[in-house]
Amino acid sequence: MAVDAIDFESDTLHVVQRLKLSRSNAVFAPSKGGKLRDVPLPSPAADALRGT
Repeated sequence: MAVDAIDFESDTLHVVQRLKLSRSNAVFAPSKGGKLRDVPLPSPAADALRGT
């Protein structure tokens, strides 16, 4: 996950790729259906990522 994918002001995570298994190897791939989405980031997770 890239740091710029996290919006700390609105506690949102911008999902642009996913981790999937390809022949038992983890690889990055576009998100399902090629859709970009924003998902809520729970406050405890946002705090942990901020380092507070």
